[in-house]
Amino acid sequence: MGPPPVTDFDRRRFLSGVAGAALVSGCRWKPDPTKPPLPPGDLGGPDFGHGHRLRSGGIQTPSHEREVGVAIVGAGVAGLGCGWHLARNHRDDFEIFELETVPGGNSRSGRNRTGPYPVGAHYLPIPSADLVPVRQLLSELDVLQGDPAAARPTYHESHVCAAPQERIFAGGRWHEGLIPDSRATSAEREAIDSFHLRMERLKSARGVDGRLAFAFPMRESSRDPVWTDLDKISFKAWMEREGFLGQELSFHADYACRDDYGTKWDETSAWAGIHYFAARRGKAANAEDDAYLTRPEGNSWLIDGLRAPVLDKICTGKLVFRMETESARPFLDTLDVATGTVERIHAKRIVWASPIFELPHVWRDMPDAALKASEGFSHAPWVVANLELSRRPLELPGAEPAWDNVLRDSDALGYVVATHQTPRVIDGPTTFTWYKPCCQQEPVLERSRLLGETRESIAEQVLSELETVHPDIRECCTRLDVWRWGHAMIKPTVGFVWHSAREWFENQNGQILFAHSDLSGMSLFEEALCHGVRAADRILLDKIRQDRNLTNDR
Repeated sequence: MGPPPVTDFDRRRFLSGVAGAALVSGCRWKPDPTKPPLPPGDLGGPDFGHGHRLRSGGIQTPSHEREVGVAIVGAGVAGLGCGWHLARNHRDDFEIFELETVPGGNSRSGRNRTGPYPVGAHYLPIPSADLVPVRQLLSELDVLQGDPAAARPTYHESHVCAAPQERIFAGGRWHEGLIPDSRATSAEREAIDSFHLRMERLKSARGVDGRLAFAFPMRESSRDPVWTDLDKISFKAWMEREGFLGQELSFHADYACRDDYGTKWDETSAWAGIHYFAARRGKAANAEDDAYLTRPEGNSWLIDGLRAPVLDKICTGKLVFRMETESARPFLDTLDVATGTVERIHAKRIVWASPIFELPHVWRDMPDAALKASEGFSHAPWVVANLELSRRPLELPGAEPAWDNVLRDSDALGYVVATHQTPRVIDGPTTFTWYKPCCQQEPVLERSRLLGETRESIAEQVLSELETVHPDIRECCTRLDVWRWGHAMIKPTVGFVWHSAREWFENQNGQILFAHSDLSGMSLFEEALCHGVRAADRILLDKIRQDRNLTNDR
């Protein structure tokens, strides 16, 4: 069976110990008397303290037990998506258990005096017709207007990202788009054009099995080794092999991997790197191809849509600390973090819609194959900062302010303007949402460093970086809130995307089902929702079969 499972308490005690060690080793922030005082703000993130209730050791025996048809663990996109699809098909014997007090996973949001802002995912590309669940959701929300199966649907203008969308700061000025063409040599421009042409061609490439080489959801992609073997090399190695060279194109490729995957391009699977550019085929009647849908609150408007029909099914503040699936009556043991009450939930089916790294700490009869497979999953930590600004800060020369603002010479990704979609005075109050994937070292080292940081130390890093492009940003920043994600997203590292470890979880169809973007190797809204719907469809199919058997028996 392998080593005994580690309890959630042991894991959280280790993480808190690491954080404490980091603080002791000198990560505490000290004010600089030559600079203005930092603005106020909060330090947020998934609440690691909840698991500390397990230290007493007196909560192992449930106070009572009850039955539920389907127990869904996790109220992120996949878990909510599973419940949403069950509810749409008139199945109501399920509950969703979530540790946090607010559902949504990494698509949550916050609010300050300028309005809502994202603390995680902040956009959804226009979905192609094969992403049926995504289009169904958008149709229910009246964002997609008309026939969800239309080749080019119309989308509500309030959700289509307004122009200008993107700019990049390089060489002392802002440039339109994400590749500053004026900085590239003629040879580099030729490589850039050749790269974009190749990506367009790959959008329609197929394997010998007839499937698209790069599809959404990714499980529908071709299994032809001509394409899957790209998983065996890094995106950087593939780019260099194909002659796609030059500083600006290299930065763009690396930026794309850090932006979507929290992983540098020399660690990212070439298959995943190409998927970023070649898998999106969304078209709209009133927007450019591959346009973005976005709102001030980021993707939490999508979470609201998934949550609405299942509000009475979501149990927040519930820590699932034990799970057994091999017995005749599979069960979950949950701790109510507010009351300390322990409850045993017996379920006919369990849907694990949480990150895979948590499983070894919870699944007490975890098969050896699952334990071994789980070791291959690696997650990227992130930090997100939201700056409440009393007015727009000063601009350096170049392209006009955009929704997405990238800094060329930075480990961070730059910032998006949370108020970009709202009617506003251009110089009025606004919020900048700054993103940084922590991917310069191994994830465990990045997590320990991040957990040791204070809000003040992170705030100083953010302001120091942004004042290089907005010299007076300290003067107009009235609040700065920081959100830390220890395990923000799965990393599609070389050899992982088409490895049997990932596919092991994806292919399970027993008493426990798995539904999470981890199963795709890419932390994308579309993948998470499709996994949740797929798990729900398997449950619905069971009910159809049971009803048929009852009818035959009669």
